[in-house]
Amino acid sequence: MGNNVLFWIDSVLIQFGIAKSIQDKNNLNLYAIFDIPQSMKYLFKNQKIVNFEKEWYFWDHVKMGKKQPDIKYLESFEKKYKINIWMMTYYEALFSNRNQYHKFSHDEILLILEKECRFFEKVLEETKPNYLVIKFTDFHRNHLLKKMCNSLGIKVLMLTPTIIGYRSRIVDEYNIQYDLDKAEIDDKKFKEFSELREYLEKFDKFGQSQTIIAGGGKESLSNRIKITSKWIKTKEKEDESRYDYYGAAKFKILFTRTKGGLKKKNRESFIDKKFERNIDKDENIIYFPLQVEPERSLSIDSPFFVNQLEVIKNIAKSLPIGYKLYVKEHYGQVFRNWRDQKYYEEILDLPNVVLVHYSIKPQKLFEKCKLVITISGTSGFESLLYEKPSIVFVDVNYGNLSAVNRINNMEDLPNLIRNALVQKVDLIELNKFIKNVIDNSFEFNEIKLQNIVYDKFHEGGFSMKRNITNSELESFLKEQKPIFDNLALEYIKEI
Repeated sequence: MGNNVLFWIDSVLIQFGIAKSIQDKNNLNLYAIFDIPQSMKYLFKNQKIVNFEKEWYFWDHVKMGKKQPDIKYLESFEKKYKINIWMMTYYEALFSNRNQYHKFSHDEILLILEKECRFFEKVLEETKPNYLVIKFTDFHRNHLLKKMCNSLGIKVLMLTPTIIGYRSRIVDEYNIQYDLDKAEIDDKKFKEFSELREYLEKFDKFGQSQTIIAGGGKESLSNRIKITSKWIKTKEKEDESRYDYYGAAKFKILFTRTKGGLKKKNRESFIDKKFERNIDKDENIIYFPLQVEPERSLSIDSPFFVNQLEVIKNIAKSLPIGYKLYVKEHYGQVFRNWRDQKYYEEILDLPNVVLVHYSIKPQKLFEKCKLVITISGTSGFESLLYEKPSIVFVDVNYGNLSAVNRINNMEDLPNLIRNALVQKVDLIELNKFIKNVIDNSFEFNEIKLQNIVYDKFHEGGFSMKRNITNSELESFLKEQKPIFDNLALEYIKEI
């Protein structure tokens, strides 16, 4: 058995805590790539908590120069690893028109990818890891490393949330489907859908996700002013070489955030006035929940369906007469200052579409609707608990359930909707699926741990606190030791 383990560690610190607990329990050779701000680099260069054989600081190796990208190298890289480079770039919101600070050119994007590819190749060659321990990939850079490891046969151990709340699993791909044939259930358990829903209330994923504070969206105004004032006074030259800071001078950041705050307020006013709150009308409803943008579930899991507005229009064209499409805004979009008002107006202009206020609980729509259509979200699974079939646009980990329909050709959507509307949800099959999810996962409230880290080490969503001490880091790890020890045991099982 190989014993070289490479860790990807970012400023949320969860993988660092796992490394500490794994080190205490097993004799493995540990290596690390740190994706952290410059202000944290001194802390980790001098820490004595985890004895890494070697460590690298990601941002030291991808600094931009003025040379042109090596196209021949990138061509050979694509062939060697079977990775589509341009697909990787479209996973990244920084390279899109959502970036308000810098517009990356064709050559800049490819040069960044070239530097990352060369860096990761160097690390993998030096460490020859048997395992990669990594978070649920959310940027092109960590997803690129994961895909390279997949291609080389290095086992990827990715900490991933499950379809139900407060539980996680360790997998190499998020959308791996559960094997329903291996699940054994008690025939006397959950004879009714209502019993299954009641059982799953303790795994309320919607309730769990509403507790997130990461990003500075819930501080009081006075506290935000205090944090902002402190942030302005800090010296800022350290991160200028990072491509994710291009053009993001402090004045521009403050101006953009202030402008964004005003837009958010105006958009909220529009939402409150124009969005439907009454869903008790006597209508045949097909439900489409908007997903947060930008977000991994779209950019990485559904790269060809990131234009949700176009998806909504295509669904609206495909509806049978007598049905309306209810589109609900995602409550999490508040952290992105909502969407542009013109976006909402285009949806409101569709004659058979109703925009639903984000405050409406999804359960009410599941109860009311006849069918759920989602690009890649968990709503396509949750609807089954209410005996409503679903349609999805990409492969999902619940996609082998018989009442989940995967669209392969947009022209087939009208017929697929009509066929799905008469489908029945199989309760026994659903029981097997839930049993399989529980059996192949473990208890872990990742959002709660993230919130603790943000509260302890982050400056209200602007940046990491400066001058974090070793004793503060050790204190945090000691306080959360039971959690990290449990996570380490799960990793050791996989190793």
